[in-house]
Amino acid sequence: MAPTANLRLKTLSFDSTAGPWRLHLWAPAADLSEFVSGMWATDARTVAFRERVLPRESVELMINFGGPQHLHTHAPNPATSVFRRAWVSGLQTSCLDIESPTPAQLIATSLRPAHAGPLLGVTGRELVHSVVALDEVISNEADQLASRLEESPSIAGRFLLFEDFLRHRMRGNTRRSHPTACRAVSRVLATGGQIPIRAIANEIGCSSRYLESCVHEQTGLTPKRLARLIRFSRAIDQIRDQASVDWGRVAGACGYFDQPHFNRDFSEFTGVTPTVFLAARESSSQAMIVD
Repeated sequence: MAPTANLRLKTLSFDSTAGPWRLHLWAPAADLSEFVSGMWATDARTVAFRERVLPRESVELMINFGGPQHLHTHAPNPATSVFRRAWVSGLQTSCLDIESPTPAQLIATSLRPAHAGPLLGVTGRELVHSVVALDEVISNEADQLASRLEESPSIAGRFLLFEDFLRHRMRGNTRRSHPTACRAVSRVLATGGQIPIRAIANEIGCSSRYLESCVHEQTGLTPKRLARLIRFSRAIDQIRDQASVDWGRVAGACGYFDQPHFNRDFSEFTGVTPTVFLAARESSSQAMIVD
């Protein structure tokens, strides 16, 4: 393995209530930055547990090397599914409960919302509010990818192979990203969801209705809904590693009109109040342990 590869890898170790685990963070190569916002992997020696994972501003492409993962979705379509090998989680606007009967061994790529669908050969509307087996999206490639990654003797090697797979998808991509949608989503992300949609339409030089149609097709969410998701995601990022939180300050910094407005969005995205979340949050992650 080239020494430069290991410079892109950062490993964090945690002692959680479920047991010890490690988080490996990988800095994606520059040529992937348009499509990929991050890459990560976990390996754990945990007992069985169930955690609530909060909505993120990315589409997650995940490969599992451990035991089955039990997924419990909430609104808008409550259901329970079991995923064993590889799956993709589209943009979500409500939380997901994940039950891990055995220690988790995962590797994942976080895809930018405007580019995830085209990279996988689908529309954002086909991914939003869903978690599906990867072979349903890219048949004949999911098992090959998982096998190649599992055969690698190192974490860095797995990330490099994952990057090669993403480059292959980019080169063979026949579904192109819509330029208007990409520009709009980039502005929403860059401003933390705080720029008015009309202002984006004026910058691009199109109508608000046309902008909404493009973004909805590309990501599965309207621009306003996407902005709400991003504001919430940035609020969660702000409280990382904080034992005590000034929720009013967080709400103001993330563009909420007032704290009641923030509390309503928070409860919609998580199913609990900010106070309940903070009490149940696992200190080693941004998830919360649920019974």
